[in-house]
Amino acid sequence: DEMEVDGGAWRLSMRAPAWLYLRIRIVFAEAVGAVDSRLLRTIITQALTDLFGQIGAAAQVDVLKVFENNEAVLRVARSSFVQLQAALTGLSKYDNKTCRIDILQTASQLLSLAVCSRSFQTPLMDSDNSSTLSNGELLQPA
Repeated sequence: DEMEVDGGAWRLSMRAPAWLYLRIRIVFAEAVGAVDSRLLRTIITQALTDLFGQIGAAAQVDVLKVFENNEAVLRVARSSFVQLQAALTGLSKYDNKTCRIDILQTASQLLSLAVCSRSFQTPLMDSDNSSTLSNGELLQPA
């Protein structure tokens, strides 16, 4: 897009980020115990290989963090995102154990995974432009 400003031309261009971030949860039908990053990486690689062969296994996927509740944060190259999404969606077994991986959230910035925009709330504005906090205090505009 171009925009004229004081006789000069300005061009605004935005690039898609090279990486995407996913928050996932792995669920096993039977109790398996805690999942660590190495096991999760092995499961993801197997899912990619099963669906796309050796080319799929070469997808750029990093396990950034695994939490105690079997949720994890992944980083994937934008070019590999569709492959990863298909492989995770199609996963039904690992090591003869029934399992699935739920994709809970995707974002182009890692910080975006910290807050779910669907449940984020700010103080409501009253008709007199003052805000009421959860403890009942009033904030007056500056």
